[in-house]
Amino acid sequence: MLSLIGLAVWLLALSLQFADIGTARFDYRRLARGNRTVVRLHPVAWVVPLAALAIVGLGFGIAWGAQLWFGEDQPVAALLVALLLAALVVGGWLVVTVAATNPASDSYRAIRDELVELRGARVQQEWITGLRERLTALDDAGGRTIPPV
Repeated sequence: MLSLIGLAVWLLALSLQFADIGTARFDYRRLARGNRTVVRLHPVAWVVPLAALAIVGLGFGIAWGAQLWFGEDQPVAALLVALLLAALVVGGWLVVTVAATNPASDSYRAIRDELVELRGARVQQEWITGLRERLTALDDAGGRTIPPV
């Protein structure tokens, strides 16, 4: 059991290192394109540690359920553990699906990144009007006041 816990801790530590490598690579690629906005902890890079955590939890749950089923002869408790694991797997899948398909909210950073990408290009008046509407919506939602002139 102690070796299983050690393996789980090692797997989580390794996956956090992969997440750090992923965020650093993401930042480097943005800087190489000329975007100065540094976004740490990119959500895609956190798939690895969360998947490792899910695998470790699922492994412990399966081991515990098997111990209840075969070792202590408690089939009802083993079935409850199995149902709980199934509910956690389906719930985790739903959370990941909703988070992955949810559109990113608009922010000043996103607008600034768009402007950096469009520097030197001509834009139409409709785009500028849309930009003003987005900025007005952000100001209204954020409760920021316009500084005095």
